[in-house]
Amino acid sequence: MTDSVTPAQAHQTNILNIHTATSRLAVLVINSDAAEQSLLNQCLEDLGHDVSMAANGAQAQELVDKRAQFSIIFLADELPDMDSFALAQAIRRSTPIEAPPIPIITIC
Repeated sequence: MTDSVTPAQAHQTNILNIHTATSRLAVLVINSDAAEQSLLNQCLEDLGHDVSMAANGAQAQELVDKRAQFSIIFLADELPDMDSFALAQAIRRSTPIEAPPIPIITIC
């Protein structure tokens, strides 16, 4: 009898190994909650990623305009100065058309 791996086990193994399978990512976290910012920053840095933080939409847009490319963006669903959906659209518009689209993940 051979050992078999369930799809759930395979998925869990892939998640656990993602930090060894990928290079260092440039991550932007947009969140006005200081405790959530700190937690996300620590987790992402522990995985070896380069993390930038923005507490509102204006800061986020400034970081996106200054940096050539983020690998991924984590965006809070509520921001103090801007609608998150509008910010995601603004980020998409400011990304050069020849650049690959940046994954934007909404966090609650």
